[in-house]
Amino acid sequence: MIRTANIISAKADQKRSGTGEHLHFEFGERSYYDDRHKYHRERCVDPKFKMTPEMSSLIQNWIPFDPAKSPSGALVLQEGKTQVAVTWGSRAHRHFRVFSRMPAVAYDLEDNPIYKALKKKRSQVVGSENRVLRCIFLFDAGCGLRPSMRLLFCGFFRNLELITHPVSSR
Repeated sequence: MIRTANIISAKADQKRSGTGEHLHFEFGERSYYDDRHKYHRERCVDPKFKMTPEMSSLIQNWIPFDPAKSPSGALVLQEGKTQVAVTWGSRAHRHFRVFSRMPAVAYDLEDNPIYKALKKKRSQVVGSENRVLRCIFLFDAGCGLRPSMRLLFCGFFRNLELITHPVSSR
């Protein structure tokens, strides 16, 4: 998402320098069932996103020539797998101007970021000497992967299961 936002910001900067620092991006989401009836949710962003001439024209027309004016309303860009609403706001760091309403939820005990991170760390911890305290600190830095209790009966996994499964599965 940040890559796509940077490409769009660079295009905006071509019209008026510094414009890209004011753009905020909200990416859409889609959900569907595959042919095996497995539920999927994904953010609407193509990892190979490329600016099309149509998008470039929309961005150039959306940004006013007068630096004292800011664009009104949101500019919705949709191309292929990418769907993003671009709005004007106060200056923001490029990592804090990208947003998606899709919460991070683990639907699988092994296909999730916590499992993958703990799996990488396991080899380091297992290789340590006996009688040495082994410890891994796991922080949620705002990704919200931990589901609330009311969602537990909808196919999500409990926090403890997400953390203990990678360690116990050898």
